[in-house]
Amino acid sequence: MESFACRISVADIAATPERVDDPEGYARFWGGEADYRPPQGESPAEVAGRVLAHVQAHWPQPGETLLVVSHGVAITGVLCKLLGRDYGQVWQSREIMHQNTGFSVLNVDPATHEI
Repeated sequence: MESFACRISVADIAATPERVDDPEGYARFWGGEADYRPPQGESPAEVAGRVLAHVQAHWPQPGETLLVVSHGVAITGVLCKLLGRDYGQVWQSREIMHQNTGFSVLNVDPATHEI
């Protein structure tokens, strides 16, 4: 088995194509603008809507559990939609912002679907 080493510098990460090619868009996305759509991509609002539709299509019945695995932006957007929160405000305050590799547990009333 062959092994290899890879070195990534902070400069490599800081110089992402989006940041270099579209610094205004990069700032809008990381500033929490839910409707900003990067070129050839989806806005956080579109991602959240798509994931929420999937969650609703597989809404757990009493005694069941639904596990949703995704990245932080998608889960933060879904949590905002489920909890009736504004994505931009949540992004700025980091109040319920879901980090990558984090987890959230939501308890749902099976009769009312209230979270």
